[in-house]
Amino acid sequence: MHMARFNDHWKSSDFPRPAAMIFTGAHDYITSRDYDLPEGVSVASTWDYTQVVIHGEVTVLDDREWVREAAVELTALWDKEEAENLEEKYLERASKAIVGMSMTIDRIEGKAKLSQNRLPGERAKISSTLRDRGTERASKLAEDIDAAPSTARRVPFLGGLHAAKKNNPPLAH
Repeated sequence: MHMARFNDHWKSSDFPRPAAMIFTGAHDYITSRDYDLPEGVSVASTWDYTQVVIHGEVTVLDDREWVREAAVELTALWDKEEAENLEEKYLERASKAIVGMSMTIDRIEGKAKLSQNRLPGERAKISSTLRDRGTERASKLAEDIDAAPSTARRVPFLGGLHAAKKNNPPLAH
């Protein structure tokens, strides 16, 4: 990674130091209207998402050659043709303007909340609702939900203690 040299964050802390990086995937609002609930029962809507958190130690590398090589490698990873056409003059200026940062990885944690607790029919409705929104994020989340295995019980999950049956006593479980 890198940071602009004029950004004081790299100067204002002791390095190496513990850090966490969070990478979020598709995420969106999930309406409880897509759940198959008995008449008069309501549960809260939710938010489905995927994310990965990387824990480790960040070190500052105030080394122009390292920064130059890292910038070329990163560019080549995403756009090989652009990396091959980077001019030496530009790379020289860029390597003076940024400092490198490296992170060792000690632990990786992933989380996927993809309506796994819902029944297959409910999951199909959820995916359809997401696709109908017409956004790339919602469509990607629908793909993720479709790909995730269901862990639903044979009877619909009614939200445990959070379920409320209007004008009736709590449901027995």
